[in-house]
Amino acid sequence: MRVCAGRPCSRRELLQAAAAGATLLVAGPAGAQSGARPAPGDLLVAAGAEAGDHSKALTIEDLSVDQAVLAYPMDPGSGTVKKDRAALIVLVRLQPDAIDPAIRPRAAGGILGYSALCTHMACIVDQYTAFGSGQKELRCRCHGSVYDPRRGAVVLDGPAPRPLPAIPLAVRAGKLVVAGDFTGKVGP
Repeated sequence: MRVCAGRPCSRRELLQAAAAGATLLVAGPAGAQSGARPAPGDLLVAAGAEAGDHSKALTIEDLSVDQAVLAYPMDPGSGTVKKDRAALIVLVRLQPDAIDPAIRPRAAGGILGYSALCTHMACIVDQYTAFGSGQKELRCRCHGSVYDPRRGAVVLDGPAPRPLPAIPLAVRAGKLVVAGDFTGKVGP
């Protein structure tokens, strides 16, 4: 299921996202910074937030346990939302004790962040559904790669050759922020 600001997307939002994706393939995102990447201190905003709207900066309370949302980094000084595909992050909130102890330091209040670009063909990883064990997993709808967010987004199934790169998170002034660089190469 695709998520929009923490809830299932409406048909209209799905069609808008599909149209935006087609535009990205042809011309790149309008108003996006080419090569813009998350930087430490960037706020995280839901993928549909408008530039400069700091009130849309995500907090821990914006995500329920066992929920995922797509987010972009936003420069806190300029308010510029970095709407570059390579900057898109999937946030997943889990019970802290469900997270592998080795990756807990990257989490903020049980929320983990991963690149939303599949490591197979750079499709957007936008599904968070039950798979195999009955636990929810991150899934790429294009070619079926499945990732386990509890264990560093390791590949459980599909053609993806490696885990999704993680991005460390922190909480500052009640808002979710980027706390470091991606742990690996983004995309294929």
